[in-house]
Amino acid sequence: TLFRSQLDHAQPLADMMQHVSEGLFNATAPEVFATFFFGVLDLNTQTFTYVNAAHPFPVLARESGETIELKGAGIPAGLDPIMAIEPYAEHSITLTNGDVLVIYSDGVSEAGARTGDMFDEPRIHELTKAHRESGANAVQNAICTAVETFMNGQAMDDDLTLVALSVK
Repeated sequence: TLFRSQLDHAQPLADMMQHVSEGLFNATAPEVFATFFFGVLDLNTQTFTYVNAAHPFPVLARESGETIELKGAGIPAGLDPIMAIEPYAEHSITLTNGDVLVIYSDGVSEAGARTGDMFDEPRIHELTKAHRESGANAVQNAICTAVETFMNGQAMDDDLTLVALSVK
């Protein structure tokens, strides 16, 4: 709701994140916080501009086969603003045809943490790279299937949220 309320205001993405974070801080108990990632894709320039509040770094599999993380993270949303060493920052990257971008929650990378063995980011990178040529749906299915196999019937400790997009 806090995020949606910011969509009506023409403002830089970093300012949106700051308003969401302050709103969460003011409306919840001090121990409540959330990681948060959002971005805007300009379809004309294929530029993806984003802000990250301590969320796992999304992975971008380039058409060339290279995988990179979309770095740049501020403090979690909802923490006392006095704890912010630096303000939230916008980052941009140009996407090219054949790229696949995967944005996921820590429930994906930390699957299995209760048993001491996590699914972890390297597996996400490998699967994204291995299935990139087949598109976003194939990448998403491969990662979700691999997490399910990895968990071997155990209940998930957290949500499993994953968004993948292909550039065509």
